Amino acid sequence: MRWQRNRLLAGSAILLSAGLFAACSPGSDSPLSPSKSGKVTTFTTPSTVSSTMWDFAGILIPGTAGPVDLGTEETISQSGFGSIVARSSAGTHVTVKGGDLAVGASERGLGLCIPGTATTCSFPDDGDEIGDGGPGALDLDFSGVLPAGSVLTSIDLGSVQPGEGYRYSISTDGGASFGPVQEAFGGDAEDNATITFDNLPTTGLVVRLEKTVELNGECTSSCHNDYTVRAATTSVITNEELLNGRMT
Repeated sequence: MRWQRNRLLAGSAILLSAGLFAACSPGSDSPLSPSKSGKVTTFTTPSTVSSTMWDFAGILIPGTAGPVDLGTEETISQSGFGSIVARSSAGTHVTVKGGDLAVGASERGLGLCIPGTATTCSFPDDGDEIGDGGPGALDLDFSGVLPAGSVLTSIDLGSVQPGEGYRYSISTDGGASFGPVQEAFGGDAEDNATITFDNLPTTGLVVRLEKTVELNGECTSSCHNDYTVRAATTSVITNEELLNGRMT
């Protein structure tokens, strides 16, 4: 009987050793370090949003009252952030004024003037805001904004008195075609207004700003409705879901 008991004990020892070996084998379900698991590990880096303000008068005529006739096209540049190009419609010129005013002042920003048969505009007769001298359009081309992947988040307007309004439309093909016209009326207590955008990619982006001539059917083309384009804000998201899939 003793030899049977010894044989049973020996068999149990062999089974126990086999179980331990299986538990430690690579194909088991035991927890192992990532370096031994053979799985892909994903790492995520937090996103960072960086915004750039384009204060048009501050960039173009810092400390100068203006208004200044900029001609039919003006490139507005900031070191490291590329450029925005301002273009006027036929028969009008781009203007800028208020470089001597505080940032956020209502009478500070871009506009339009109508020179007529003259080479340059005369102020104040030819106007210095969008709609001041008559109808016209100011196009802001954001295609040159840097870094790549930037988006437009807002455009700030000034000199929008009670009952006055503005009109804008958007092109995503470099100005070849524009979407439906949007209109809004009235500014805040300082006569300023902000057009907000849902992170419009700046590649091929042109925003057209025009005079609005009606409010609830009560105005005609003689309505004042002139305003300045004070600033724009562009943003870029960096490190957004930066994924490194690696076999470890």
